[in-house]
Amino acid sequence: MLRVIVRLPKPVVSSIQGLTVGASIGLLGASDLVIAADDAVLWLAQTKHGYTIDGMPSYFLPRQIGQKRAMEWALLGRRINAVEAARLGLINFVVPRENLEAETASLMQELSNGPTMAHALNKVLIRESLEHDFDTQAGLELDTYMQGAMTDDWFEGARAFLGKRAPKFSGR
Repeated sequence: MLRVIVRLPKPVVSSIQGLTVGASIGLLGASDLVIAADDAVLWLAQTKHGYTIDGMPSYFLPRQIGQKRAMEWALLGRRINAVEAARLGLINFVVPRENLEAETASLMQELSNGPTMAHALNKVLIRESLEHDFDTQAGLELDTYMQGAMTDDWFEGARAFLGKRAPKFSGR
């Protein structure tokens, strides 16, 4: 499932509240954006119960928060509140719990109104950046830029910029 999420050409948004435990942390790592209620708590509880972590946080956490922080969390199993998780880079947005559903819907609407082809290409660029050296990444970025420059959305974005108006993307 995580492999599918990572390779999906559309942005994946996770929305959490309350306690997020164990393998769900891997799901957050695979997500492109994470919005959390202010009462959210993340916990790698496995360590406290004598288990190893599962659900791929061992892949995502070192890349997102660094090896030392990932090791600290995996070994000590401490709970992390939403504000700390945002500070570490595990989540993007913290909102009041009563606004979580509306804020998540607003974020998803913003993404769906955007240049979906550019979103897909940017997702590839960002996700693969840790796998390449600088020169390989520069070549990939040039290739994806050229792909994006052939889309209707690219031309609409340029026309909108020059016309000082908001673009109306079509997803083509």
